Amino acid sequence: MSIRPYSVKSLEILGLHTLRASNNIYPYGMPPKSEDEDRLKAEARLDAQLNILKDFKGEPIFLPGNHDWIRHGLKGIKRQEKYIEKHLNAGIKEEDNWKNYFIPDNGCGGPEIIEVNNNLAYVIVDSNWYLRDWDKDVAINDGCDAKNRKVFDFLFEESLRKNRNKNVVVLMHHPLNSYGPHGGKYAAKMHLFPLTELNESLYIPLPGLGTLAAIGRDASISKRLLGLK
Repeated sequence: MSIRPYSVKSLEILGLHTLRASNNIYPYGMPPKSEDEDRLKAEARLDAQLNILKDFKGEPIFLPGNHDWIRHGLKGIKRQEKYIEKHLNAGIKEEDNWKNYFIPDNGCGGPEIIEVNNNLAYVIVDSNWYLRDWDKDVAINDGCDAKNRKVFDFLFEESLRKNRNKNVVVLMHHPLNSYGPHGGKYAAKMHLFPLTELNESLYIPLPGLGTLAAIGRDASISKRLLGLK
């Protein structure tokens, strides 16, 4: 099986599914209702995405990203999941009967498989779950099939093996490879004018500092690139 990476913000596949490709609530995820102003902003960002789906006849898939986890962790992921699925399951009173649109479910890492037809399957992964420091969320694997990364690796490989005769689309937030800053590739501008990363108007030449900043950033690159190999 060959793997070809693609980077998308939103993807519609055969009119059957539309993917909202993570970082749904940028930059800090879903706060609790007690944080009134931030909660309203977060809901507005989700509502804008949900409203686009009103006339879509297929099924949406919402996938979490690192910014959905970054401040509020597992609780924020579960709040976001409930908000999205309550909206998309409007009219269904019993939560146990809700259809699952936020995948993987319940803050788990997956992999979850959707067999679309005889020729196509999705394998859905929360790559930020895999990369996250689990000490920040001691209950992160409660109720999950994969209780640790070794079990996840096995389940991921099994999901590919079982669907080896199909076209498999692996859906996750982090790239397998990146040719931009997250992959350690920087334009000359970053080396010469590093302060433009903070403010586009700060064209102050600091070539040595810019290169040091790039080297320091490279040191953490591997944590952001999943590279399931």
